[in-house]
Amino acid sequence: GYGMVDAYQALLSVAPQVQDDAGISVINAPIGSICSSSITPEVVLNNFGSNTLNSVTINYAIDNANWTTYNWTGSLASASNAVVTLPTISGLSAGSHTFDVYTSSPNGQADNNSVNDANSSNFSVATNALTLTIVLDNYGSETTWEIRDANTNQLVASGGPYQNASASTVITRNLCVADGCYDFTIFDSYGDGICCQWGNGSYEL
Repeated sequence: GYGMVDAYQALLSVAPQVQDDAGISVINAPIGSICSSSITPEVVLNNFGSNTLNSVTINYAIDNANWTTYNWTGSLASASNAVVTLPTISGLSAGSHTFDVYTSSPNGQADNNSVNDANSSNFSVATNALTLTIVLDNYGSETTWEIRDANTNQLVASGGPYQNASASTVITRNLCVADGCYDFTIFDSYGDGICCQWGNGSYEL
């Protein structure tokens, strides 16, 4: 009879692996909040086909405008991936953006499996660069801090605890936030602050 094994074998016979098949599996950058009007996209290129991938066109754009092509060449074995850094894009406006990317023409051939070609990420260009400076007292393990969005209470950045016996050690943290209102809170777990009996600690944002 025509059983399940026969049906499975028949399915395999009509769905062979695509020989030339590439795609973008991950976007490393841009993602999140970026404190710059320029970005350098970094993506992970995958060879989903059975043939070694020697060339592919990577197409990318910001906000679905001004599409750019990047011709990648190399030697990428089947089921392997490579990190590809794309040319820098400048002149981005502040606010939210979308980065779209997809591959085409793997090994100069038509990609017959376009389902895995594309990827996208959301990011924002922030314009407010902040510098947090903390001078520790002798009990840095008691010191932590956080910055939260005042409207949503979402955690934007945090730090600590730090090492003990570190009086006068300076901790510097560069931050980047979008326009908005934020709450900065510094905590001392023991409850006696960071100045002045056990070291002249202080902070400045």
